[in-house]
Amino acid sequence: MRIDSDRVRSAVEARLDAAPRLGFVVERSPLTDLGALAGALDLDSLVVKRDDLLGALHGGTKVRKLDRLLAAEPWVSRSRWRSFGALGSGQLVALSAAARLRETHLEAVMFDEPVSPRVLENLAWVTSGPGVVRYVGTRVELGLRCGVDLMVQHRGAVANVPPGASSVEGVLAVVDAVRELRLQVDAGETPAPSHLYVPVGSGGTAAGLALGCALFGFRTRVHAISAIERAYVSRARLFSLAARAARALGLDSTPPLDLELTFLHVGPGYGYETEASRAALDRAHAAGVPLEGVYGAKAFAHLLTHARSHGGHVLYWLTSRSAAPLVPADDWRSRLPARLTRRLARGEAMGLDRRTVGRRLFLGAALVGAVSLGVRVWPPPAPAGFVGQHLSASEAATLAALAPTLVPNVSASDEVRAVLDAADRYLGTLPARLQTELHGALALMEHGLPMTHLEAPRFTRLDDAQREGVVQQALEAPGITGQAARGVRDLLMFAVWQSPRRWQAMGYTGPLRTGTAPVVPDPWPAFRASGPPT
Repeated sequence: MRIDSDRVRSAVEARLDAAPRLGFVVERSPLTDLGALAGALDLDSLVVKRDDLLGALHGGTKVRKLDRLLAAEPWVSRSRWRSFGALGSGQLVALSAAARLRETHLEAVMFDEPVSPRVLENLAWVTSGPGVVRYVGTRVELGLRCGVDLMVQHRGAVANVPPGASSVEGVLAVVDAVRELRLQVDAGETPAPSHLYVPVGSGGTAAGLALGCALFGFRTRVHAISAIERAYVSRARLFSLAARAARALGLDSTPPLDLELTFLHVGPGYGYETEASRAALDRAHAAGVPLEGVYGAKAFAHLLTHARSHGGHVLYWLTSRSAAPLVPADDWRSRLPARLTRRLARGEAMGLDRRTVGRRLFLGAALVGAVSLGVRVWPPPAPAGFVGQHLSASEAATLAALAPTLVPNVSASDEVRAVLDAADRYLGTLPARLQTELHGALALMEHGLPMTHLEAPRFTRLDDAQREGVVQQALEAPGITGQAARGVRDLLMFAVWQSPRRWQAMGYTGPLRTGTAPVVPDPWPAFRASGPPT
């Protein structure tokens, strides 16, 4: 479906105009022409859309998103908000400023990132605001502790603002920003872009730009440059956000989106600089564009290395807050939770965080974090009679609950015990690193998945239907969730099919012995009785 008709476009604009707003965005963000840099890159033009110069809430595209999101239910009627972000989150800066204006209490739930002067400045501002700061360590621990809050709009009196304000309302706000760009193009302020570059975090801005370009007549490829690892964002997520926004606009289907997502500039991980991003930061600053290093510099680095290959009219969408300094309270450090105070002391002792980290190490650290959290939660009892060498009581209980869901015809208690014994033995043969990851995966299956998908305390307390639904979603999930689920499934499969009692069901006759002919039983009665192995 192509959106070319004036009738459809008018209907979209009417929907955008009818949606409530708080009035944070009162004028168009300006455009900065980088003619000299365009010449150096052999481009017809290079223009920057300066959302950092939006007047409210210290600027940035988050102002657009919050303008609409906070005007909608449940946020507009609640006096308490909760939101999530890294230590230097730009969204938490904007949301803290909005909480000051709206006299609202903000619970800012933060996870770790490398500490730089800008991160400290943002953290100090948020900590100085009306509310409290919670620190959960890693992003995996955030999912374990706040799984329900990340999935629902409110719990009781507290309204949850999603990470990056990437809700339907937030995406629609960015669609409206493309309408603003359309007006600037029609007024002759800038050429219609053939290529648009934007950094990606939670994904709402990129999804809104791609949808907006399709709705308002641009023939523009949106280059979405991820600043976070593949585990946390995907092309499917961006298209899903765009599809939900299209439905909210009354469209029967989502128009074709020209959207390209790249992970070429993530580097060692979220928040870590790369050589290319540092060079891009310097080049942008020399051209008078005040980028920041976590998101904007990585997207600009991709523009510098990639735009020459396609040429044409290029637009860079600057999403970060204003470069103007924030002024925190003098006593902001005294308001930090003790765990975060200790973490900052370690970083500052190193001269702020300039270390690098491998992606495999990140996954291992995340799963270790899941283990450390899992052992603190009251464990379920182990199955009767089980004494493991490598599996803890709670891990055995989790595997016992998972086995009937993942493996056909494993339900009798003696069969489950045999599977647990085999899994325990097999786990002991694996390298220490892999054992650590599987322990973390079991903790994530027990404590993280139920909170993500259902309002339940842990996997072992779900009923059979709930367990099946949670496991199916987990196996198909991207990132760490899917890796954890598939790793536990494989551990169970190795344990189950070690048993000679299971061999006949799959037609396996056992190992051959020299000088003896194998006895081949008829497998079909077993198949008819138990169904084929899956």
